[in-house]
Amino acid sequence: MSDCIGDKFIINTTEQPVSELNDEWINTVASVYEVLRVEEGIPLFVEDHLNRLFNTFRLCKIDFDLNKKDVQNSILRLININHVKSSPVKLIFINDGKKQHFITCLMKAHKPTPTEYTTGVKTIILHEERKNPNAKVWNNSFRYKTENILRQHSAFEAILVNRNGYITEGSRSNIFLIKGKTIYTTPAGLVLPGITRQKVLNICNSIGNPVIEKMIYYKELKDFESLFITGTTREILPVRSVDKMVFTAENKLMQRISDEYELLVADYIKHHSDRKFSPES
Repeated sequence: MSDCIGDKFIINTTEQPVSELNDEWINTVASVYEVLRVEEGIPLFVEDHLNRLFNTFRLCKIDFDLNKKDVQNSILRLININHVKSSPVKLIFINDGKKQHFITCLMKAHKPTPTEYTTGVKTIILHEERKNPNAKVWNNSFRYKTENILRQHSAFEAILVNRNGYITEGSRSNIFLIKGKTIYTTPAGLVLPGITRQKVLNICNSIGNPVIEKMIYYKELKDFESLFITGTTREILPVRSVDKMVFTAENKLMQRISDEYELLVADYIKHHSDRKFSPES
């Protein structure tokens, strides 16, 4: 699998060499997936990711054979057999019509450069919308289309706009907009419930800057000072431009949110380091 790294992956309960992972098979029959991040050998916010994974199964009416403990143990086992300290982990559910398969593998980190975390990234408007935005489902045609468009425009992310002209989310992220001391984001029912997105909402509440969940028409983007996107592997990332519209990455409120998020991650690692994340017997 071109996106997979490390020495081994796990399919169901069996360890196999990464060279045996069939990329074509995954792209044609995979249906549900989840991505989380490992830092210092610890899977960050693993409880939240498992809750979202199982909520996706519920939304898609999939009767999944494993439970949350089984999936967590598979993640921990993957970390141990690959001796990984820092990497994204991808969970992939496949039903080939005869049997369920569940794949746990390490994946390449598609991250911006250190400079882009300071100056922001280039994004573009894409008039597309997901059929079931609350579920994290595999859509190979959508993935292929967006990757090609991003490559053509040398852009990092595409900002999705629905049929009514309203911004929803990024193709691989959630989006926040800042005007003065007010922060906006799309209502939860219309986007993928990002784990980092929820952490940002919690942070904003705690610092006294609650986020307003509101639909924003894409032509109103020019009225905002700063934008940032959030995601598991990208964390909190400023946006430099959307098409020809330019925004500032030097925003004190955005920087404070980013600093608070880093503290949250450090605190999570600190409070879970003693568990060593060894699989339970």
